[in-house]
Amino acid sequence: GGGPPPSSTQPPPPKMSDSKWFKLPSWQRMLEALDLPVYDPASPLLRTNVAWILNGGWRGMRVHRLAVIITDCFETPFGDLKVTLADPTGAIRCTIHKDV
Repeated sequence: GGGPPPSSTQPPPPKMSDSKWFKLPSWQRMLEALDLPVYDPASPLLRTNVAWILNGGWRGMRVHRLAVIITDCFETPFGDLKVTLADPTGAIRCTIHKDV
């Protein structure tokens, strides 16, 4: 024993951008409403995205717009919503206060 561990032959997990969520008509309508042919995180309209939040961008600038899909949602005993938001750059869990 004691040799190196066997190498993993599992394929890498799928990218968020390949998710079925971003092929839905509602996602396409959102892009059309923003007059964007495709989701481009470099676009000024999409600069504040999930990856930007996960990388701490929110610390220096307010999130003015977030184009996301709600992939999971449930109400807490306090009336707030716990949601998972996703865009092609990633997913994030957050709480939406009951007064929003």
